[in-house]
Amino acid sequence: MGIDGIPDFVMTRISERRLDALLVQGCVLIGLYSSLAGCAERTEAPNQPPARRLLLATSFEQDGLPSFDGWYTTQFVDLFTRIVPPGGGSWGLQFYPGIAPQEGFVATEFTGLRGTGEIEFAGWIRVDASIWPGRVSIIRVRNGLAVRVKSADLRSDEWSRFRIAGTLDLAETDTVLVKVSASSVEPSFAVVNLDSVSVSGIGFDEQ
Repeated sequence: MGIDGIPDFVMTRISERRLDALLVQGCVLIGLYSSLAGCAERTEAPNQPPARRLLLATSFEQDGLPSFDGWYTTQFVDLFTRIVPPGGGSWGLQFYPGIAPQEGFVATEFTGLRGTGEIEFAGWIRVDASIWPGRVSIIRVRNGLAVRVKSADLRSDEWSRFRIAGTLDLAETDTVLVKVSASSVEPSFAVVNLDSVSVSGIGFDEQ
């Protein structure tokens, strides 16, 4: 006989049932822990992509006055206009083709970037009564040699948004040039309006 007159075989079955119950509870607890651990792993923040760095943003004005700071051009008269796109402020640029062989353009440049990354050039453009398109370009200059990385020809007598992007492999001494051209033609047929431009980069080595 077992405890308190209960036969041993009955006590053995009771012990086995208790053991089974404990094993089930243990399995449940282990499964719950594994699930929670899995959830914790899944909710970890993923690796964030590198941030795009704004290199330039301008609507060609400052304190209500026209501004051309940091840019250069082959046109030195009648460069500013009140013709602007929606949200473009009070001033924009207006320029014309050059007299051949001189090209009419505006441009700005960036130095000190290195490594492999992407440059994005965006803005608003309008090309009036043009036989020739306006052209927006991203150019790499190395040792005095200019290579056009990306460009687009634009023909629209209404304001339109443009965006081009190109991948560049830059040495520290290279220069990145962004340029808007009205081409070279004689006589001048086109009027190019430009406003609210931005230039940004992503992926280049930190300086």
